[in-house]
Amino acid sequence: AFYHCEFNTLFGITRPSSGVNWGFIGIRKNNSSGLSNNISAQAYTEATNSMGTSTYVYGMLSCACIYSLAAGDWVEPIFSGSSGVAMRIHSGNYTNFTAMQVG
Repeated sequence: AFYHCEFNTLFGITRPSSGVNWGFIGIRKNNSSGLSNNISAQAYTEATNSMGTSTYVYGMLSCACIYSLAAGDWVEPIFSGSSGVAMRIHSGNYTNFTAMQVG
């Protein structure tokens, strides 16, 4: 069956003292053999020192994809970014993950 999956979040990255910190969200497809690196939907962002004065730089990120899923397959929202840099997924109403069967 086919499923439309969408991940929306208010994503925060530590504002660097210099240079650039980066981060991304994605939707990863997995199966009964375990976790995969099949991340077919992604959204990317960067933070620089000039982006405000707070500890974190926040922005909305969204990604979506239509997946063909068989028995034992699943999808999950993920996020990552610059090594050793704190990132935040907002816990309020700004974050949602939806999946609906479309065929």
